[in-house]
Amino acid sequence: MSRTHPANRGAGRRNPTNRNRSKLTLPIIILLTPILFLSVTHVADSGAEAYSLEKVPFPSGTYVIPMDEKQVDVLKAYGFAHALLRNETTLYRIIQPPDAFMTTQIFDHDAFKGGPILIWKEFRPVVELVKESFPTVTLDTLREVFVSTNVLAIEEPTDILIVKGNYNWGMTEVLLDDMAIPYGIIGHRDLESNRTVMFDYNLVVDDCPGWWHDNISDGMVADFRSFVSDGGNAIFTDISILDAKKIFPGYFSTKVSVTGTMKSRIYELGTPMSQ
Repeated sequence: MSRTHPANRGAGRRNPTNRNRSKLTLPIIILLTPILFLSVTHVADSGAEAYSLEKVPFPSGTYVIPMDEKQVDVLKAYGFAHALLRNETTLYRIIQPPDAFMTTQIFDHDAFKGGPILIWKEFRPVVELVKESFPTVTLDTLREVFVSTNVLAIEEPTDILIVKGNYNWGMTEVLLDDMAIPYGIIGHRDLESNRTVMFDYNLVVDDCPGWWHDNISDGMVADFRSFVSDGGNAIFTDISILDAKKIFPGYFSTKVSVTGTMKSRIYELGTPMSQ
């Protein structure tokens, strides 16, 4: 059976038949799994994806959401940002390196790392209202003008679909609930029966154990590839990496019944931007 997390009800959805994507998502690393939550604009350049970074002067009074050790609650900070986007607030993330040095109400010309998020003070009514639901999140403001040439405008929240197998081992929904980020959830057999559902989302999480002993169908494999080729994002947690191995052959190798810490190599293909 498929269901939608209550916080997601009433949210706008894309037409599942419209597979052109004008948004891509920014990954964050949590528990060794990249969870992508914030959609960012990009522009096309000769068929390849090129991200549009801007030079922006931010005046005194601009809101700052720290995303490094200055942030008391990083998990909830992402939920706060997602909630602001759901309320039609444009966010500006500083892409790093280099570090961004800002003078704020709390910090005096200090380095902000981890991709701090800035919000125009004109959004104050929405920011203050949404902040009431995220009391543990550190929210600062600029005391002096800050100028950056590495500014990425973020205009839409990521729509997330979690795909569940026969067992609920991945429990990605627990993390998203803790972050207060809405999502849809569907069983893998239900998705096989209605594969177009995935094209209604930006991000599909194939949660552990994925298809595992149930062979993922060739049609599902083809649609996963189309989803990613059209700008969607896919995450495979733990055992579901076996699904990724079949969907994207040649990119993964696995060892069975081996424990411990092993070296891995990360390949950058095309021009994806990660934070």
